[in-house]
Amino acid sequence: MNKIVLNAKQMAVVQKYVDGSYSPFFSSTEDQEAMNQVLDMANELEEELDAYDESGDDLVKWFWKQYQKQEQQ
Repeated sequence: MNKIVLNAKQMAVVQKYVDGSYSPFFSSTEDQEAMNQVLDMANELEEELDAYDESGDDLVKWFWKQYQKQEQQ
């Protein structure tokens, strides 16, 4: 994974997660699918970078930070 590419739905669901308003129990099927896609990408990137220690206990927030760093370049 050279570049993280997120569509609008994936970005929205990650932002909800970061803000604390995402719940898999009360989210739409669409939001759940978008989050699953984000989790798959995050797991792939974590493995590729061997960033298990760096990602800590919140893979989604780590992934979001990686995405933001990428977008600033």
